[in-house]
This record gives sequence, C-alpha cells and structure tokens, in this order.
Amino acid sequence: MSVLSVFDGSARALEIVKIVSRHEWSFLSQLLGRGDSTETRLPLPSVLCNLLTDLGPVYVKLGQLLSTRPDLLSDDYISALSRLQADVPPVAWKEVKPYLRRELGQPIDQCFAHFHSKPIAAGSVGQVYGATLPQGLKVAVKVLRPGIEAQVKEDGRLLRKIAALAASTSLGSQVDFVGLADQVLAALERELDFRIEAENTKRLQRCLEQSAFVPSGQLRLPHVVDSLSGQRVLVLEWIEGEPILTPAARTALNNGPGVEATTKALLGAFVEQYFVEGFFHADPHPGNLKVLNDGSVLLL
Repeated sequence: MSVLSVFDGSARALEIVKIVSRHEWSFLSQLLGRGDSTETRLPLPSVLCNLLTDLGPVYVKLGQLLSTRPDLLSDDYISALSRLQADVPPVAWKEVKPYLRRELGQPIDQCFAHFHSKPIAAGSVGQVYGATLPQGLKVAVKVLRPGIEAQVKEDGRLLRKIAALAASTSLGSQVDFVGLADQVLAALERELDFRIEAENTKRLQRCLEQSAFVPSGQLRLPHVVDSLSGQRVLVLEWIEGEPILTPAARTALNNGPGVEATTKALLGAFVEQYFVEGFFHADPHPGNLKVLNDGSVLLL
C-alpha cells in the first residue's frame, strides 16, 4: 500500500493532508514514506493535541486512547493527551432544529414547555441544550451532531488505511496500529448511539439500588426520559449540584448523611461494581460526582 492509495483524492483525505501540513507534515511523511522508527519524530505534545483536535472526533478519540498507554508514549505526551477535549464550535440551531424535530417525531414545542436553542455544551459528537418538560422537570437534551455519522464513517475508512500502511513499517512491529484503529472506531460507534448511554445509565442505577453498601437514595444517576430518547437524542434530568470536593459540597454532605457515611457508600459501591457486577462507572473524577442540596450524591 502506498501513501497515494491512502490519500486517495477524496475531499476528506485532502482536508486531512492540509490540516497535517499546517501543523507539522514531517512526522507523518517520515512514518508513511520511510517507515524508520529511529528517525520518525512525533510533534511536540501541544502540537500533537492541536493537530488531533483539528482533525476531528476520530483523531481526538485516538489521542484519548493513547493517553492511557504509557507503554507507548512518554510522560509529557500522556499528560498532554489526558487533557485532550473534543470541544468544537456548535452547529447552528437552524441545522439542528429540523434534525431534532425529525428524531423526536413531533414538533419540539409539543415535547418541551421551554427549549433553549443556544447549546450549553458542544463537542465533536454531540451538543447539549437546556429544556423544561410540560410537567415542569428541567432536563438536558443531548443531540447527536448533524453529519457526524458520515464523517466518522469516512474518517474510519482513511484511518484504517493509514493503520495498515503504518503496520508494515519498522515502527509497526512495536505498535499494533491496526488494533488501535479498530479500538478507536469501535468506541466511537458506541458513542454515536445514545441508546447505549441511556441503557448504561439505567443499568448502573439498578446496581446502586440493589447495593448492600448504599442507603436508599444516597447515590443515584440522572433519570432518563425514555419517551423522548433514542439513537440520536438523549434526554436526562437536569442536575444542579456541587462537585464533591468543593466546600459547598462538604457543607451539603454534613447537613445530610455526613462525609464519612458518603465516603463508605461510594467506596462500597465502586468496589461492588468492579468485583461483583463487572459493570462500573469508568470515569469517577470529582467533576462527575455532584452533591445535591440534601446531601445525596449524583453520578454523571
């Protein structure tokens, strides 16, 4: 396989070439052209992060995966890639509105009493909006980014070609490029189906409800609004709480079950998930643990 067969003249392939060239062409041309791992040099960590961000969600996911591989990269790369985010400018509401209407199967104003058309968060895969249901419940509405499925399909095709070419180099004898590409694309395919996220949310809620370590209601997840959720739209209870390590969270905990009781519940719940359920919350950093006014903890 040649470089020309990878960059096959498609519009997306040419766009990738332009983006890579703008940041630093030398490392990719060395890898694909000569395949000499002793001469191939990665861009500086900050440059690599900017490059992956500009290339889009497939490559951001690749960077996030590589951030978990200290066996492949040095500490400075691991540190930089661990902070890699897929934040991008949001798609305009005029494009999202008909897309959302089609996915809901009915007019937006029939589903929500209020819907704020300015997104509160935008990533390369989805955008999140605030809304209120007719019953008065505030919700977060996560909408798959229009056009993202076609982009991931095209980028996945190109990434697999690049991985196959890189696998034939001397560096490919040290790194399973094809395996990395397959892992990245499998993870992205799951992220593009919000039904998986909804079911995981409900499954973890059931685990907490059945846990011997968690008093009723002390730990929970946002409620999923099943009637409005599907493959490309996910509607969740809106959460207003404090990250668990903040002073305000400590005050709420002390007014509720207390810090010690909450710590025991969290530790017991996670140990039970890891060693008994075999199904667990994989990103329990402090920002994903919100303390509500009554001292209960909600897992995002």
